[in-house]
Amino acid sequence: MQSITLLTDRVNYEQDIALIRDNWLRDLFSFIGFDVLALDNMPKDKILDFFIKSKLELIYYTELQALKVKFEGELIGEWAGPEIELITENGQLCNKITIQYWSIIDQQLDIEDF
Repeated sequence: MQSITLLTDRVNYEQDIALIRDNWLRDLFSFIGFDVLALDNMPKDKILDFFIKSKLELIYYTELQALKVKFEGELIGEWAGPEIELITENGQLCNKITIQYWSIIDQQLDIEDF
């Protein structure tokens, strides 16, 4: 698993996490061949239908803010819930957030390195 660390303010950190997670999902969708621009323009009910027909399953664990992504029954990505630490940066309190994640993109990059 890889991890990402970011510093955020104490108020809007959930929006920051959601933005990074959504970008990670977009990259994953693009990697498996989905047209992410078309998905952006679809109504939410159509996206759900598209996911079902495409055999894409998103399992979101609300309390943990974690996510599993399956495609055609195979696990293709995991986004762990954030680990949040309150720190002082430049004299101000902020959140240091660490998130672990994994996807088939990472596996493909590892294979290409050999």
